[in-house]
Amino acid sequence: MSSSSFPTLLASLEATQYGSGLIIVAKYLLAFPFFFHTFNGVRHLAWDMGKGFELKQVYASGYAVLASSILASLAVAVM
Repeated sequence: MSSSSFPTLLASLEATQYGSGLIIVAKYLLAFPFFFHTFNGVRHLAWDMGKGFELKQVYASGYAVLASSILASLAVAVM
């Protein structure tokens, strides 16, 4: 374990050639499961109300959850 503080380690990572890209990838990998779980939870709430059970609607809502999760995760990752 290093005795350096987190800001020092982060600054040294950003100074490397791939540092900023690695940070964006790490933020994306942390954000995606959160957003997927959140958006899929909203989908399940709609199902609990009895909406969206036709096969075409199930596929459409699944793709919407996936697309929303990807876009929201990308938005957070590049902040």
